Amino acid sequence: MDSIEAAPKNRFFEDSLQINADVYYYNYRGFQTSYVSNPFAINNSVNVTVPAYYIGGELEALYRLTAHDRSD
Repeated sequence: MDSIEAAPKNRFFEDSLQINADVYYYNYRGFQTSYVSNPFAINNSVNVTVPAYYIGGELEALYRLTAHDRSD
């Protein structure tokens, strides 16, 4: 399995604005799964080995309006 993730987290304007970002890539080799080849057969499950990968990201911004209030 290979996985790569980068996640910078920053604060601006005297810590009143926080911006978090995250980008990731996961690559699974030899991922085993099964599926139903014929729903009417007695032995209908087939096991296969397939590659699987996930690519994604996330962005989050938090802004503190006052010392007691925050907006997400």
